[in-house]
Amino acid sequence: MLVIGLTGSSGSGKSTVSQFLLEQGFAVINCDSVARDVVRVGSPCLAAIIDTFGETVRGIDGTLNRRVLADIVFHDKNKLEKLNSIMYPQIIADLKEQIHQYRANQTEFVILDAPTLFESGADSLCNCTISVISNDTLRIKRIMERDNIDEAMATSRLRSQHPNEFYTQRSDYVIQNTGSLAQLKQQTQDLVLKLRSRRDYG
Repeated sequence: MLVIGLTGSSGSGKSTVSQFLLEQGFAVINCDSVARDVVRVGSPCLAAIIDTFGETVRGIDGTLNRRVLADIVFHDKNKLEKLNSIMYPQIIADLKEQIHQYRANQTEFVILDAPTLFESGADSLCNCTISVISNDTLRIKRIMERDNIDEAMATSRLRSQHPNEFYTQRSDYVIQNTGSLAQLKQQTQDLVLKLRSRRDYG
């Protein structure tokens, strides 16, 4: 089985590539979904976050108040690192379990769709990695359309992301999403051929 890490910054088109790969028959593990699951009500991870950051991060219904938590950690690097040290080990453990299940089912290809693939260390679970990159102008436009926000807010989000070099220097394959949707799909299909060859011939 080939485990493939897929990542990219906000507005790059990573989710679109992930959907194309799903349509090609690849199994996809959405790491955002895993991250949400590890902080479900009653989980040790949620308890540790509340112990660390206080009751204000617990919503009225007992779930994690992500907006409050974001306000706390994204303006303080040390607090963000503390949050990551709580969440990432549990995320990695859950990913390992899902990968094990796919391997037991003799799945050929598994995609780890992970915005923080490298930061979390999830790339260590992968045989190879793909990054989707784009230019700032297109990314800002996509973020504005996707999240229905203004240009200033979209630009602020972009500035909090890693530059393209962060991804290109760490990846086995890079998809440059600066053209049409059809061109992006063609790039993905070309990459699928390479991945199938990689699996067949090692």
